[in-house]
Amino acid sequence: MRHPFYAADPLILFGLGLWRESYAAAPGAVIPVTLMVLRLEEEERFLERAFPEYHAEMRRVPYRLIPKVW
Repeated sequence: MRHPFYAADPLILFGLGLWRESYAAAPGAVIPVTLMVLRLEEEERFLERAFPEYHAEMRRVPYRLIPKVW
């Protein structure tokens, strides 16, 4: 996957809400996770513009966060 540093964030955000038994916080994690996904997409567009060789990396490593899914 191309963004391993971001991969655990959704699990952490949802998990913390459940661990603290705040069942409202767990669904509330959808907002920061959505913003993170938008940031990843913008980051990849920037990397493609700044580094032409990044397009080859995207073909070599097809998944962003979840292997075999996205």
